[in-house]
Amino acid sequence: MPGGKNRTVTTIAMTGLAGIFVITLLATISFGLAGIWFVDVARSYTAGANYYSRYQKSAVLALLRYGDSRDEADFAAYRRAIAVPLADRAGRLTLDDPQQPVRASYPNLIAGLNHPGDVPGMAWIFHVFRDTAFLRPSVQSWSEADGLLLEIEKVAADMREAIRQGPWNRERNAVFTARLLGLDARMTEVQDRFAEQVNALGRSVRHWFVLGLGGLLVLMALVYGKRLQRRLAGLEAEGLEREARFRDIADMSADWVWETDRDDRFVYCSERLLAVTGLPLSSFI
Repeated sequence: MPGGKNRTVTTIAMTGLAGIFVITLLATISFGLAGIWFVDVARSYTAGANYYSRYQKSAVLALLRYGDSRDEADFAAYRRAIAVPLADRAGRLTLDDPQQPVRASYPNLIAGLNHPGDVPGMAWIFHVFRDTAFLRPSVQSWSEADGLLLEIEKVAADMREAIRQGPWNRERNAVFTARLLGLDARMTEVQDRFAEQVNALGRSVRHWFVLGLGGLLVLMALVYGKRLQRRLAGLEAEGLEREARFRDIADMSADWVWETDRDDRFVYCSERLLAVTGLPLSSFI
């Protein structure tokens, strides 16, 4: 029947409209969650950089104490502190190795005091974006800091050997102290640069995801609004067509057709009423 066909077409149209709305809504939610995740990874890198810097500074201080005291306990404190940034370096080298799976970097990154829950995201971002303009500056700063870390290790080994060989005096200690302080100052510059790069990265990601999310919402509103407007226009046209068809049938009928409201007042009478009663329609409506 024509009515059943129209209802089927209407149902299909509304189902398609609802499907577009649901898909767009899910895409918007997914996009927003991805943005939150990227910003959270940037926060993880900032937290990791703080641990890297703190333990590197502690290592230098312990080594300076060792130069004054020549106490092996101070050198052991140096080894414990320097192990944290060295673990981060090992994690980076693993991620840089195309022969190694990403998961192989997890133990080293965790040993670098990065939170175990943050490590998979940190490793994945590094693995995917390390050679892009998105992350390359931060990776270069990290690599530069690791190079300075090895220079500190060299000074530590030379200092320990000099103390063991003797004689050890204030002048020799001053030479090593100057080398350490120079390396520490350079390390501070690199660490500050890395922190600013990661913070800028987080701001950039947040900015672009907000713009993207806003654009997606606007697109959803335009698409859904356009489809809804088109559907409403179709329903209106369909209603007018049905009303016109009904009036044609009513006017051709041998009897008259009328419609009343809730107060039993006439709101519609067919033209056939003139032929039957001889009265104008205005007498009834």
